[in-house]
Amino acid sequence: MADQDQGPLYTLECEGLDGNPVELFYRPHVSELTDGEGSPLLSDVVPFAFEPVDRVSPASPGWKTREVGTLKIQLGLRCNYSCTYCNQSSAVVDATVTRTADASTFLDSIGSWLQGAPGRIEFWGGEPLLYFAKLKRLIPALADRFPGAVLFLITNGSLLDEEILAFIERWDIQVAVSHDGPGQHLRGPDPFDDPQRAHWLRELWRRRGGGQRLRVSFNVVLTPANADIRATRAWLAAKVGVAHVVLDTEGAVSVYDDGALNGPGTWSSTAYDSLREGIVEGFQTGEALEFLSIRRKAQDFVHSLQRRRPAGAVGQKCG
Repeated sequence: MADQDQGPLYTLECEGLDGNPVELFYRPHVSELTDGEGSPLLSDVVPFAFEPVDRVSPASPGWKTREVGTLKIQLGLRCNYSCTYCNQSSAVVDATVTRTADASTFLDSIGSWLQGAPGRIEFWGGEPLLYFAKLKRLIPALADRFPGAVLFLITNGSLLDEEILAFIERWDIQVAVSHDGPGQHLRGPDPFDDPQRAHWLRELWRRRGGGQRLRVSFNVVLTPANADIRATRAWLAAKVGVAHVVLDTEGAVSVYDDGALNGPGTWSSTAYDSLREGIVEGFQTGEALEFLSIRRKAQDFVHSLQRRRPAGAVGQKCG
């Protein structure tokens, strides 16, 4: 059923803690979740006065601001892997060739287009560690200019060595290692199969991931080959040689590049059902919340219910 002002009402067939079926009612347009009596499921609902966001479309395009919260720097598209589901692969041949000297040009010009101080600076590729000479110019200068910013690097981890690891420690760089666990063969070679590369991945975790440091995570793209999130976490923990690793995910693989569409990263309905069932079970056991991004999405959902966030206050992202 639907209400003109509040949007459609959906019935959710759930299971209570005692195992008995429970019906809940959800209005996504007004972020309202109620029980069978019409009472909010959460007891601490505090409605918030949201401002509507500007709607963006091809006829009414959006705009960028010079006040940047997260500064993402793409160093180049070169990579030493050839992931079968890579959506950048068709662009690599035509990508502009970059030089180490470009880092100096970038640093000299940044004040002309950036206002304020970003809270987070991310370095992307391709494979960023192929551009280590650039990083050695960029990171000290940016850390000096924006001392409060979190520095973040995402890498396949295959090029780590003592020099790079010491640099990461020196500048307190947070690192996400792109690795799909048992589905790694869809990316390319597994660095854990190479004794030297495996040594540096374990050393990265030992120095930066254990205890309260939490400066390292494994960034998993969910594919038909690693749809079981519990098995994926156990696989990576065993390879690192610890009881627990920090995981993140970019979500389920979504291929749209012409080359990737013919690869093995596409989902069948059976494989996608297995992923969905595994995620549902993961919320029941808590396993899904071990993935940082899944936990953030769950928290955002609960916060939207607490504050009754309407659909009109939800913005849009690039793409």
